[in-house]
Amino acid sequence: MRTLAEILSQQDGAIPVWLYIVNLGLAVGLSFLLAYVYTRWGDSLSNRRRFAANFVLLTVTTTFIISIIRSSLTLSLGLVGALSIVRFRAAIKEPEELAYLFIAISVGLGLGANQTVITLIAVAVVVLVVWLRKVLRKRQPGVNLHVSITNHDQPAVSLEQLVETLKPHCTQLELVRFDDAGTSLEVSFQAEFKGFSQLTAAKVALRGLSPNMEIVFLQSQELG
Repeated sequence: MRTLAEILSQQDGAIPVWLYIVNLGLAVGLSFLLAYVYTRWGDSLSNRRRFAANFVLLTVTTTFIISIIRSSLTLSLGLVGALSIVRFRAAIKEPEELAYLFIAISVGLGLGANQTVITLIAVAVVVLVVWLRKVLRKRQPGVNLHVSITNHDQPAVSLEQLVETLKPHCTQLELVRFDDAGTSLEVSFQAEFKGFSQLTAAKVALRGLSPNMEIVFLQSQELG
């Protein structure tokens, strides 16, 4: 009968170095593909390009960790101990972001466990499902902008009026800042417009609330 030390030191399941390198290369390639899919077809209002940049590091790191601990029970137990001490916190704003993080981790787990074929099939299915969803919805690429509105003059304009005026022209609208000083109103939104014609229509509608209203459209740093 083997001793506990022999069981803990076993190295079953080790993979050749060349195969490990191939899996790391696939991890990089699939993470870039996942980043492209999320940036191109994602619906999140957050900065999709900046968020997707984390996929490569997350996928490769997961592949690296799983490739190591799969060959040693001792290292597996060590990882559990390390994770019980270190707490990972991320500012996840929308469920879609969490879903893509899970996909990136799953790709790393699959490649780290040397389940290459299954991982490739799973990624292909995910990409196909996301693409089909966009095709079926027939949604045109939006114009993502930061909208800043300032009104110092009469007539007074309320936040509710601004929201109801912008909503018909936007596919997504999120309040960023609201500052009511009594004599003036400053409001900022992150908005995605259906197209440039809708952006112009929104500007005209806002002017209808107050002719002297200051309206600024800027390229958003929070939208992908």
